[in-house]
Amino acid sequence: MNTRQLEKLNKQNSTIEKEGVKTMGILNKAIEAKRQKLIDLLISSGVYKVNNKQLYKLTLSELQDEFRRLDNNE
Repeated sequence: MNTRQLEKLNKQNSTIEKEGVKTMGILNKAIEAKRQKLIDLLISSGVYKVNNKQLYKLTLSELQDEFRRLDNNE
């Protein structure tokens, strides 16, 4: 591989990395929005803590589990 080919490959890798960072940012925003929606729904149902933990400290999975548990009991 010559220098020109290596430069081209490095540029392509850089572009791929930047797109990956953008995608991760979008995913993180979507996850945080979903978490907030579940927190709001749980609070409106009178749930403020789960296992003595504030809702904002729970993971998305934990919030989803609690919401399902609450939904199944109603």
